[in-house]
Amino acid sequence: MRRVIDVKPSEGFRIGVRFDDKTSGYIDLHDLTGRGEFKV
Repeated sequence: MRRVIDVKPSEGFRIGVRFDDKTSGYIDLHDLTGRGEFKV
């Protein structure tokens, strides 16, 4: 199982994520705006 070792904010509603197996990528959270914890 991969473990997250780094998370950084990016432009818009994206975050950069890096895992312990040296893979990385971006997660777009735009579709969560206005819902749950992201509700303004």
